[in-house]
Amino acid sequence: MVAVNLYSFFLNYQRAIVRHGWAYARELKEIHDQRDLNRRLRELKRQRFIQDRRVGHHMELSLTEQGKITLYLDRLRNQHDSGTVVTLIIFDIPETERLIRRQFRQFLKQAGFKKLQQSVWIRRADVYGTAQDVLRHLKAERWVIVLRTNDPLGH
Repeated sequence: MVAVNLYSFFLNYQRAIVRHGWAYARELKEIHDQRDLNRRLRELKRQRFIQDRRVGHHMELSLTEQGKITLYLDRLRNQHDSGTVVTLIIFDIPETERLIRRQFRQFLKQAGFKKLQQSVWIRRADVYGTAQDVLRHLKAERWVIVLRTNDPLGH
């Protein structure tokens, strides 16, 4: 693996190596890596996934609410469906909390849950822990029941 990385580095920076040496090429790569990191951070900030604030001479980064939800979704998407264990979600979020209810339903759809009834959703995977994390984040625990069980539909 080290030889492949060295070869790849040589191919990408061979002109700099030939003209100025290995040390110069390494510095050039560090500059490119730093620029790439800054570009990626600007893009995450533009998409409102992260926010930054200056603390003394340092910059502190943190996830936004949208960034946290996206992280939860990514965790759920990476958990593969299983044959026997399902996660069942039953909820009754009051009309006064319409925004939370709408966000939660949208989240369930994006996370791969299927609607059995209006407020009963199922996914054939053990995503109990991540679902609980989402509920805590949305502050909706008091209206939602999350169950981990064997497949109640017998599929």
